[in-house]
Amino acid sequence: MNAGSGGADAAARRLADLASAAAGATDEAAVRAAARRVPPPRGVGEATWRAAVDGVVRGNLARVRAEAEATRDRAARRDRLDALERAQEAERARVAHVLTEEVGQTLTALVLEGGGDAVAPGRVRALAAHARAEVRRVASALRGSVLDDLGVAAALRTTAREASLRYGLPVVVTATLPRLPRRHERLLDLAGREALANVVRHADADCASVVATAGPDRVDLVVEDDGVGFDAGGVPPAGGGGLGDLRARVEGVGGRLRIESQPGRGAAVYVRLPRATH
Repeated sequence: MNAGSGGADAAARRLADLASAAAGATDEAAVRAAARRVPPPRGVGEATWRAAVDGVVRGNLARVRAEAEATRDRAARRDRLDALERAQEAERARVAHVLTEEVGQTLTALVLEGGGDAVAPGRVRALAAHARAEVRRVASALRGSVLDDLGVAAALRTTAREASLRYGLPVVVTATLPRLPRRHERLLDLAGREALANVVRHADADCASVVATAGPDRVDLVVEDDGVGFDAGGVPPAGGGGLGDLRARVEGVGGRLRIESQPGRGAAVYVRLPRATH
């Protein structure tokens, strides 16, 4: 601009005021008409001023449109995740039914009849009984009965207990949560299971902890371990499974997932969801 410092400062202030006033506006014609009514500061040429104003208007409209597109993308992703979650729940219910009603009944008959092994029928009965117990355990997990019946706090304790019994990993759980909307409970349960599974598979930890709390407007879950740690920047994006997909699900309900870890210093996974009503 061909203006002194005073004119340039005044122009900068007016442009900032114009950008603030136009923020969020989507009607291009209305924004441009309002902008044309703003006179140039003293010492700033008309053509130069109008070019600057047009730049502000174009930048504002581009930003608003980009934000609107991002909002539509988030909504579409949320809809896709909802559909995927419903499909997964339906499939879990179907598989649980097959395991219980078909495979389970077959194993029960095998236990009662003693099997067809004339050499060691007792061994056959024992194996069949073990297989039947495993089928019941898997079917129960697929149904999510603890989560559905008792809530996410009980489900987190169950996951921690299984990690302790099956893998020898001590897990301390502190969970004081009311019943939450079904989607939030399933998401928190998934987050707890995924985070603990990572601890078991990768952390080489001596112990872990799970803390879940609810405030007036949010629900927080923290899973920590004292293991070998990792590069938190190396978490795969959505579609790669694990924490990447979990982050997409959390963000799909307006929440946040944060990971803190350094090699040799353990890891912590933080999940925060907005407190929703039923």
